[in-house]
Amino acid sequence: MSDDILIIYPQINIPPHIRGFIELGVYAAALKHAQLSARIRVVFDYPEPDFFMTEIRENPPRIVMFYIQPEQFAFFADVQPSLKEAFPNIHFCCGGLMPTLDPESAVSVTGLDSLLLGEGESALVELTSAIKQNKDYRSLRNFWFRSSAQSIQKNPLRPLIENLDILPFADRSFYPFEQMLALAGGALPMLISRGCPHNCLFCPEPQLRDIYHGKGQYERIRSVNNIISEINQLRAGHFFKSVFFVDGQFALEENFLKEFSERYHAQINLPFYINSSIEYLNTKTLQLLAIAGCAGISIGIETGNEAFRKRLCNKNVGNEKVLSAVKSARGMGLKIFASNIIGLPLETEELAEDTISFNEVLAPDRLSVRVFFPISGTPLSNYSKEKKYFSERNILLMKEDESVLNLPNLSSAAIKKYFHRLKRLNGRLQIGRKENPVGYYDLISAFCQIEPEQNESPPFICGEYFVGDKAEICLAQEPNTKIILPIILKKQVWLNILIGIEPTLRPFEDSAYFRFTLFIIQEDKESLVFDKYLNPAKNKGDLAWFKYEIPVLDFQEGDAVARFEYRTSLHYDYPIRGLWGRPFFTERHLQPLKTLPRFSENEFDQIRNELLQTKLILDKAHAEKNALVISLEKIKGDLEETLALAGKLQREVLEGEAREKKLLQKIEQLEKIEKAYNSSMLTRMKKIFKPDAKK
Repeated sequence: MSDDILIIYPQINIPPHIRGFIELGVYAAALKHAQLSARIRVVFDYPEPDFFMTEIRENPPRIVMFYIQPEQFAFFADVQPSLKEAFPNIHFCCGGLMPTLDPESAVSVTGLDSLLLGEGESALVELTSAIKQNKDYRSLRNFWFRSSAQSIQKNPLRPLIENLDILPFADRSFYPFEQMLALAGGALPMLISRGCPHNCLFCPEPQLRDIYHGKGQYERIRSVNNIISEINQLRAGHFFKSVFFVDGQFALEENFLKEFSERYHAQINLPFYINSSIEYLNTKTLQLLAIAGCAGISIGIETGNEAFRKRLCNKNVGNEKVLSAVKSARGMGLKIFASNIIGLPLETEELAEDTISFNEVLAPDRLSVRVFFPISGTPLSNYSKEKKYFSERNILLMKEDESVLNLPNLSSAAIKKYFHRLKRLNGRLQIGRKENPVGYYDLISAFCQIEPEQNESPPFICGEYFVGDKAEICLAQEPNTKIILPIILKKQVWLNILIGIEPTLRPFEDSAYFRFTLFIIQEDKESLVFDKYLNPAKNKGDLAWFKYEIPVLDFQEGDAVARFEYRTSLHYDYPIRGLWGRPFFTERHLQPLKTLPRFSENEFDQIRNELLQTKLILDKAHAEKNALVISLEKIKGDLEETLALAGKLQREVLEGEAREKKLLQKIEQLEKIEKAYNSSMLTRMKKIFKPDAKK
């Protein structure tokens, strides 16, 4: 049986867009609620030419819809024409943010039958139902329909959804939700509002507000009851440590925040994180957030130069105000995360240096950085077009540290350089706050200080990563790279280290492997001291942290070099990094043996290699043992919980039986009273109606 609709969501050349997954999940839930069959395909990397042909041919749907962000338009425009040519009887649609912002560009793509604009949950359900039932659909609002190459029917938008509570909870089954939780640091991503009141020149929100002018209230939020209900529903089937509200601006209206603060703390009581603008972070708001359980606030710094921030980002927030608000937030125990943009139009190297300097002063708990991407229709995008800044680069081949613009005062090499300087600053800031073993800070700091040659991307970033249910500060190494680090060795030392694989939403191929190796080099001697393969496709247990103690015994005291190598068989545009967590050296003085056997150099090397291999086998066995112990503890916990529940039920049964016994006794007493009453009444009646003996 064919599906009613196939929705394709391309994650091409951008990091996992958490908000997009949730938005699409609401579409999926609305279709299911209407008893329409929907298949959703997430594409993480540019597929082979026949990928979609095979996907559609094996199970032809009635409708194929591409749900795209502006960054993904080039991919859509590349693949759509050939699909329509191959499947002329299938209705092809394009929805999402991109066609809403720039429908004229979207509708120009060859082979497209319709555009879905704006809030389209109800509209898509109506279109899918109409096509399934062979009904006319060309009058449906929120759509542009192509009748011919020259004829396009542009239907108006329907009013905005006034009450967001009528929307179903997002269906999260079409993507690996558990991995998304790990990718978000153990936090549950939640989307609770629509619309934003700000007018940032790089953001599409002002344009969307204009598009929907006269169609209802633009900024809306779900009720507190609705939000808590969804969290509790997800909590029943999944484990997460916190909640992250991914809305561009968390609703800080006083009445909502008061109710949210009280009920969230009482009914959920998990740490949560929000996005907010600095101007809203007054003392009263911060107090309510702290009471509710807010653990961190993400703020948009964008640039460290306040005049430039005001000019290009339309943010009238000075640096002193930022520092003051951050100080107040930290005084209440809240962490601060700062987001930055590199490569804005008119940016110079001096302005980029201001961004780095201000972040060093601000010292956020975590900072993020992205290269500016001009979203079609926004003021900064229009300005870039007017100045002819757009390059001829193929966006499909670009990496996260590359810009689509040729700026007059900030070269592509400079953009890349400042992008990675901010990445390394994030690593240094995080490391400095942790209690680190001896030598760890120096080791990682050395990595952070390394400047890439010829402005190339460094082979690593530093930061806190979740693997499984545990986070560690670590080096995140790019695939198929080497990291060479000077170290100082002592005699009889052991290297303590964790390894793991960066969380990802991508499916693993059966043949995929991840290899971690470490070499110690001293003078002309190079020794392999660690070699580990992971294959999560065949062994899900490999998606965890692995702890090792590596003997580094056969070296002289003094200078040496450690060479970290990480290789994988996978080749993605956004690669899966290898994680080296908590590396540090410990001294372990060994007692010499009274008599030492004499071996030749070759024999000694052979024995040492055998010992090393044995150690690796033992480490693997130890890891497997730990996994079994964890499973056993979980089973024991489940058993204890079950026994506790059984005990509770048994007590309730006994209490019920006792109550039943008391009731039976009460009934028995009442029956006796009734019997005595009836007997008394009978006696009285006999006396009253006794025949007169004299008569």
